[in-house]
Amino acid sequence: TFFQPTENSKKDFLLFFDEITPQLKEKIEEEIQEKGAVKWYGVVKAVFKRESEDGGEERMTPYFRSNVQIELVGDTIGDHVPVSFSKILEAVDEFIRRGSGWILDKIVHFELCIAKYQPLRASSYIILPKKLADKKAVLNIQNEDQKCLVWCLIAHKLNSLAHNSYRVSHYTPHEQEIKLDVVECPVPLNKIPIVERLNNLRINVFGYEENEVFPLYVSKRVDEECVNLLLIANEETQHYCLIRNMSRLLGDLTKHNDKHHYCYRCLHRFAKDEILKEHLQYCSEHSPQHMKMPEKGENFIKFQNVHYQHPLPYVIYADFESLIVKEVHTSGNTEIIARHEACGYAYVIIGPDGRSVKPISVYRGKNAVQHFMENILKEKEELAAKLTSIVPIHMTPQDELDFRSATHCSICKKALKGERARDHDHQTGRYRAALHSSCNLKFRLSKKIPVVLNNLKNYDEHLIMQEIGKLKDYEISVVPTTMEKYVTFSLSKRYHKFKVSLNFVDSFQFLSTSLEKLVQNLTPDKFNILNENFPHHNISLLLRKGVYPYEYMDSHQKFDEERLPSIDSFEITLTGSGISDEDYRHAQTVWNYFNLKNMGEYFLKQTTSTSPTLMQAKSSNISFI
Repeated sequence: TFFQPTENSKKDFLLFFDEITPQLKEKIEEEIQEKGAVKWYGVVKAVFKRESEDGGEERMTPYFRSNVQIELVGDTIGDHVPVSFSKILEAVDEFIRRGSGWILDKIVHFELCIAKYQPLRASSYIILPKKLADKKAVLNIQNEDQKCLVWCLIAHKLNSLAHNSYRVSHYTPHEQEIKLDVVECPVPLNKIPIVERLNNLRINVFGYEENEVFPLYVSKRVDEECVNLLLIANEETQHYCLIRNMSRLLGDLTKHNDKHHYCYRCLHRFAKDEILKEHLQYCSEHSPQHMKMPEKGENFIKFQNVHYQHPLPYVIYADFESLIVKEVHTSGNTEIIARHEACGYAYVIIGPDGRSVKPISVYRGKNAVQHFMENILKEKEELAAKLTSIVPIHMTPQDELDFRSATHCSICKKALKGERARDHDHQTGRYRAALHSSCNLKFRLSKKIPVVLNNLKNYDEHLIMQEIGKLKDYEISVVPTTMEKYVTFSLSKRYHKFKVSLNFVDSFQFLSTSLEKLVQNLTPDKFNILNENFPHHNISLLLRKGVYPYEYMDSHQKFDEERLPSIDSFEITLTGSGISDEDYRHAQTVWNYFNLKNMGEYFLKQTTSTSPTLMQAKSSNISFI
């Protein structure tokens, strides 16, 4: 059964799931009435897209599957549907995290796969596989009835080590000691919890296939006596056996004949019981599983995306400042005391040589976000022209000698055999290295331009997104963390055969440290962008964290004030904190040193210094590729 999204929900998983829930419950209910107990799972087919290496568009159609859910007659259907949706959303999140740059284009459909539920039932004797029998870890009772579970539980209680303990006659006199009540033999796997409760036991059941042991059912009970069972099968039936020695079954004893301690949920081995107990705190949160390591020869992974080694030639660092306009009213249970209104910004563009492409751009005035977007899009047009043009290669005699004498590709590090290619910087024409032709084709210059803002996700993005929504000629893409916060968002536009995009990112996601602390780790000579824009000045004054009277500055008129406000004006109401006398003296020093005339000039000085400082502090730790 397929459920299709509507036009409104085809790009929103939450909206889509909300739409199909009533239909899904109704269909499952119909199947239960027809078949009795059923098991089902859901599969979502979706289309994702991202920019390809050549500047085009790459698409993928993954499928995301939920866990299998079992619905018995009388169960409440609604309990399992949201659990399935949550599992699918987890799979989608994992796909986006690992896929690097994938963005949802559309949801195709949700497929409901449903069948009659026939749980595993164990009955009469089956011969153990030789490899399993040789471990001498399992007691296989030779019963001809369907009560193998009962005989295993009695054998565990008696703990008989007689050489003929496989005979069922040892256990029949004790049959009444095991309570089954309404549970009928052969006992299916889904009835094990009832048997546990009736007999005050903790029962784990494991399967065996292709020489591998794996968990089928792991008890949630903690303090009760533990019984481990092995469920083996042939073409006709299944059969419970009693596991007497888990260490023998899952592995060998150590050279000191010490037993290993195993987690029954994931079958991971531990040397000490204390370590196992610590592990169980986390493993118990997940479903039972078996960890299988890769085969020899397949146990290495290698970096393949060589084009991601290419540093991006242009990066824009930006910063916004706002007025805190007083505004007292209530909205529901929220009391609003002020609103933030962007009043200015500054940005600097860093080129391939690590220097600023042009002087720092700074603005103070109304409609600051609109003004920023207009300017930044103009910058994008200029940079796009550079990114989409290729400067021919220029080879010096030394470059030619290096190319001919190279023995290994500088990208994949493998030997250069046969055809080789000259790799060069498309922006400068400078020769870089000898590569395989295939590596050279992959090593393309990205057409992405990062726009880096500090704390974008929690602040600046809310200002910018209001303006982005007005744009019509750009493709807008987001990678969300919630409905209101994004990991990144981008504006893309095609130039000839290339798609060039502005990618807005939050520097705090790469280095979650304050700008002040990052600056303290660098010496003043590292801040070449500040030196370029403030020549012959003592830039150490600008490297110290600036102080600004945010709450005091509640209107554009205050930019005309010709003196620094009092120290009390720097207090922040929400935190109840202000600035120290030393900080205030520093603000006065900056005012006097740069001969500032009013608060507008003080604002511009602080804003102008922030974006290059952010750039120098972050770029010393982060390389955008």
